[in-house]
Amino acid sequence: MSDQDRGVERFLGGLLFAAGALMSTLSGLCTGGLLLSWLPTLFVQPSNALASLLILAVFGGVPFAAGVGLIVAGREMFLGPRPRRTRGPKNPTDQF
Repeated sequence: MSDQDRGVERFLGGLLFAAGALMSTLSGLCTGGLLLSWLPTLFVQPSNALASLLILAVFGGVPFAAGVGLIVAGREMFLGPRPRRTRGPKNPTDQF
């Protein structure tokens, strides 16, 4: 792979990482804000608690998980292929 291709891959990886960080941060803050605003209602009417938490999980959890996925994908693209680490010699008689 040429240096220019590697530069484009690193740039796109950085963009994915930044987009994922923004997506997961904003989704998490919004979900947290809604949860805090719904807490008094959940204590007054506990029968609605499960439905409210399910709504938060669907509308807040899915974008958060997508953001984390973009972070992981962007990090992998940015860092590129890494050599595999070995735990030690394959043959016990080999020396380090």
